[in-house]
Amino acid sequence: MSKKKIKPWMLTYSIIFLFFTVIFVVDNIKSAYHILYIIWSIIIYLLANSGNVLYSFSYSSDITRKYWRLIAPIIVIDFVSAGMIDYYFSQGAGKVSPIQNIIIWSIGFAVFFPTFRANFILGYKKKI
Repeated sequence: MSKKKIKPWMLTYSIIFLFFTVIFVVDNIKSAYHILYIIWSIIIYLLANSGNVLYSFSYSSDITRKYWRLIAPIIVIDFVSAGMIDYYFSQGAGKVSPIQNIIIWSIGFAVFFPTFRANFILGYKKKI
């Protein structure tokens, strides 16, 4: 186990990302998605935010690496599947052109990229 100094930029991002995830979950509830999907998204967002905070504090251990090797890819898979679910099943489904959808996905990827990076580093890098 190793502890190093805090990454202030990532801690700031983590706090902002936490607010975004609350907005995303509220949107899922407003879109009347199935309760199991909402619970799943809450679990994924909790794990993603936990990984962000662990990375912010440069926390690394064998056990976190073990679990985050599984969690990090699931976060990315969930991002892709959530985008597809929103595209096909949300209240605005079919009202967005393919170009608008590409732009929306690009912005979403940019917003989530630090989370993807932090969680993959937790799982696959020996020292942070």
